[in-house]
Amino acid sequence: TRLADLLGVAGTDMSIKDMEKLTYNYKSGVNGYAFIVTNNGFVLLHPDLRPVFRGVLKKNFNSVDLTEIELLDDGSHSRELSPEILRNAMVNHSEGKILGLRMKFHYDDIRRVAVEYKDYYFTPLSETPFTLGLSIPQGYGSYYINPGNEVEKSRYRKIPIISYLQGSPWRIHPDWIYCKYHHQYIQMFNNAEDELVHFLKKMEKPDWVWVEQYDRREEYNVDSISEDSYILFVENGTESIDCNKRIVEEDEYYCDPGLVQLFTFDAKITDPFFRKEALKFKKNEETLVNMYNITLKFVSTQSGLTRWLKYKEYMLSQPPIKLEVNKNNDDVDDTEDDDDDDDLDEDDDGVKIEDEDDEDDSNGNDDDSKEEEIMEFGDIYTNSIDEPWYRSAVLQHELNPESYVFTVPFDAGFRDDVLVTASHAIFPRDGGMEAPASVVGYQFLHSAFFSRFMNITSRTICPHCHGCASEELDCYVLDHNGYVVLSEDHNATGQFFGEIEGAIMDALRSGSSVYRKVPMYDYQGMCFDEKRVITGAANFLLTPFTQLKNIAQWIFGQIVWLLVQTNFGHIWYGTDVSALSEVIEVYDEEYEVLTDDIEEEETEEDLGPKMKIEILQIPRPCDQRTSLYLLQDAELDKYKYTNDHCSRPHLVERIPHTNLVLVVVKSMYEACFKKVMSAPIEVEYNGTEAPCQKLLLNNLPRRSLSGCFSEKSAENINYEVREIGAVVLIS
Repeated sequence: TRLADLLGVAGTDMSIKDMEKLTYNYKSGVNGYAFIVTNNGFVLLHPDLRPVFRGVLKKNFNSVDLTEIELLDDGSHSRELSPEILRNAMVNHSEGKILGLRMKFHYDDIRRVAVEYKDYYFTPLSETPFTLGLSIPQGYGSYYINPGNEVEKSRYRKIPIISYLQGSPWRIHPDWIYCKYHHQYIQMFNNAEDELVHFLKKMEKPDWVWVEQYDRREEYNVDSISEDSYILFVENGTESIDCNKRIVEEDEYYCDPGLVQLFTFDAKITDPFFRKEALKFKKNEETLVNMYNITLKFVSTQSGLTRWLKYKEYMLSQPPIKLEVNKNNDDVDDTEDDDDDDDLDEDDDGVKIEDEDDEDDSNGNDDDSKEEEIMEFGDIYTNSIDEPWYRSAVLQHELNPESYVFTVPFDAGFRDDVLVTASHAIFPRDGGMEAPASVVGYQFLHSAFFSRFMNITSRTICPHCHGCASEELDCYVLDHNGYVVLSEDHNATGQFFGEIEGAIMDALRSGSSVYRKVPMYDYQGMCFDEKRVITGAANFLLTPFTQLKNIAQWIFGQIVWLLVQTNFGHIWYGTDVSALSEVIEVYDEEYEVLTDDIEEEETEEDLGPKMKIEILQIPRPCDQRTSLYLLQDAELDKYKYTNDHCSRPHLVERIPHTNLVLVVVKSMYEACFKKVMSAPIEVEYNGTEAPCQKLLLNNLPRRSLSGCFSEKSAENINYEVREIGAVVLIS
C-alpha cells in the first residue's frame, strides 16, 4: 500500500484593513464602495461588516452572507433575503454587472436611512475563491473629478504645493494611502499630515518619480537578475511561477498618484477661501455671522482633504481634550473669556479676527507654548466623505441642488454648548455630467439658531393669532429623518420626534405620508440577557447561627432590590440621595458585568457582610429591526391633518432650501398617549435561537473550489481504501 507523504501546508494572513486600502475609496466616491464575497457567499470585505463588538470578535463574524448586508428596498420582511441574483453571480466567480437595483442602507450608527438606485459591477479575483464587487449610486456615482497632472503644474510654475495649505488648519483621511515609505520605522512622523507634507516637498525636486505600492514587473529575464535578488520557482502543473523578490531599500517609497494629484487640485482650489484674508466680511455677511453666531466654515473634498477657518474662537466641547496639564497646577476653566484672548483682535463691528502675526504650521497645529488644546473640527470629523453630514448633503443634492442640510448631535438636548452643522454639496458640471467634488458648510451656535427661530415664528399678523412663543402652540423643526433640530423644550433637541409626539408622528407616516417608514434589519446585531446575582462580601462558616443570618441577609437583599426596582429608593435613602451608586462597567470576553454596590446605613447592630448585587449583561448574536424614517419630499405638500381622535391638530410646512420641516401643534387639545420608537428591537422567530435563525441560508447556492493546486512531485496521492467491518482504513 502506498502512503500519502503530506509535506505540510503553507499559508499567511493579511489584514482586511490593508485590503480595503487597495480599493481606491476616493474613486468609488461618497456612498460607493468595494466589497469581496467568498465562494460560499460570505462577506470578506464590506464597509458594513462589523466583526468586532466592544473589542471582542463576534462568534459568527465569518459567516455573514451578502444577502444579510445588501438589502433591497422591496418591502420584504426579516429573513426574506435578497438580492439573490447578485449573490449567485458573485458566488459563481463570474464577471458582469447588474444595474438599477433599488437598495436601502443605513448610516450614522444605524440612525439614518437612505434609498438609492445602485449599479453593481463584479469580477473574479484570479487564483482565489473570491469575487470583487463594486457598488456605486446611479447617476453621480459614475463620475469623479480627474484633475490632470497638478503636481507637475505646480513644479513648472515653481509654486510649492504646501503653500496652498498654510492659510488654515487641515486634515486628511486617516485610512487612505497618499504616500508612504516601505520601511516606516526609518521615517517617523507625528501624524498623517506631516507625512504627506514631507512627500509634497520631495515632489518639488525635478528627479521626483512616481512609484506605486504594487508595480507590474516586466517578464522574467535571467540576464537582469541582480546579486541581491531571491529567486524561487514552484512547479504548478505545466507553468512556472516566478517568486523573485527584490530587496527593498530603506529610502524607497510608494504613492497613489491619482489621489495625490486630486489632493493637490483640491488644496489649490480651496486655498483662497481659507486664508485669513477671507475673514474680511462684507456688511451683509458680517450681519449673518453675528446673528447666528457662526463659529467656523469648512470644506471636505473627494480627496479626503478637510479644511476649516474659525470665524470666532469657540471652545468646542465634544468633548474638550486637554493635551497638556496646567504647569502651575491651578484650576483651569474649560472656557476662555474672549476679552482676554491674546490671539484675537476685535474689529469695530465686533467680529473676532485672528491676528495676522500668529502663524500656524502647515497642518494647523498650534504653537507648543500653549498650555492646553482642544479637539479641532478636523479631529472630530476625520473621515471626510464617510461623515454623515457629507453623505446627507450629497443625497439631498439629488432632491434639491440648492438646499442645505442641517443636523444636530443626537445628545444635543443634554448639552448647553450645541453646534448646528449646515452642509451643502458641490457638484461641478462638464458636458452634462456632474460629480460630487466636495461638501462645504458652517457651524454655528444652536442657541443663536433657536433665538432667531423664535423671533421669526413669534410674529403675528392679526390680534387673535398665536405665535410659537404662546402657550397655545408647540413648534418643532424636524430634519429629513425625523429628528428634532429645534424645539421650545431644549431637552427634546436631537431626539426622534416619535418619542415626543408619538400620535402626531403616527399621523405623519400614514396616508399621504410626510415620513416613510423604512424597516432596517441588522443581521449582525447583539442582544443582552440580564442575570442578577446577589452575593456577600466574604465566605464564613455555615453554622446554624450563620445559616439564620444568611436568610436574614437574603431577605434584606431582596427588600433592597425591590426598592431599586420600584424606584422607592427615596424612602430608604432620603429624597436628596440617589438610590443607586454609579454603575461600574467591567467588560470580559464572555459577558459584561455591571456592579452596583449597595451599602447599608450604619446601625448599632452589625448585619454582617455588605450586600452586592451583580447584574450580568450576557451578549449574544441576534437579529434586530430598527424602524427608520425618510422624508417624502414629493408628498409633503399634499399632507393635511385629519381628525383621527388621537393626535392633536397640527400642520406641517416645508422650510425652503433645507432638509427641514416645521411642525406646529395646538397644545391645548387632548391627545392619546402613544410612542413611535426608532430604537432597535430584537426579532423573534417563534422561539428559534441563533444560529438556527440562519438556517435559511443553507438553501442558497455555494460553489466548491476547483482548479489546479500546487503539488510536490514526491507526494503520493494514490490511496488504497480497504473496508474491514464497520471500519474504513485509508492507506
